[in-house]
Amino acid sequence: MRIIITIYLICFQLILFAQNDTLNTIDKNGLKQGYWKEYNYKKLVSSHEDFGNNSNEIIFYDTLLLAEGNYKNSQKIGTWMYYNLLNTNQNILEKTITYLDNNRFIEKNIYYNYTIETDIDTSYIKGEFYNKLDTVFFSCDNNNCIFFLDEEKILKSFPKNRFEYEFYGLLMGDYNREIRFMFSD
Repeated sequence: MRIIITIYLICFQLILFAQNDTLNTIDKNGLKQGYWKEYNYKKLVSSHEDFGNNSNEIIFYDTLLLAEGNYKNSQKIGTWMYYNLLNTNQNILEKTITYLDNNRFIEKNIYYNYTIETDIDTSYIKGEFYNKLDTVFFSCDNNNCIFFLDEEKILKSFPKNRFEYEFYGLLMGDYNREIRFMFSD
């Protein structure tokens, strides 16, 4: 029985060691492969004074997890999770981005409450934003973008080069007044 337990513990440790070996791997060609965790390293300095002019500085390094997901040949693949501290010492999931094979990705932002699907070059943009009143859909093709509630209730149409500005306004609540006005009829 003792031999079986010993063999089991050795195998368990080998499995754990093998798993740790695959984190943040760079292959012989210098390309990122496998599961990665990306951190922000923050230097914290604390000083205190001892009797008179003597002062000592204590340096701490804090590592904050920013993102985690998989790489294949230095390209992000699958679903990545991105974190935000939000003025706390805990990592809070802010968004997930799923990288698709056709150079598109889908971002689901939990903090700002939207989903967007787009090409890497932003030639295609489509998504939805969930506010307190309703769901606002958005779509861009060629050189035009629109925000709409459904096919009949278009909130705004604008040139594609203004998408970032208009989308920021949507996130900050600029369209809530227009939505309330549309439902007051």
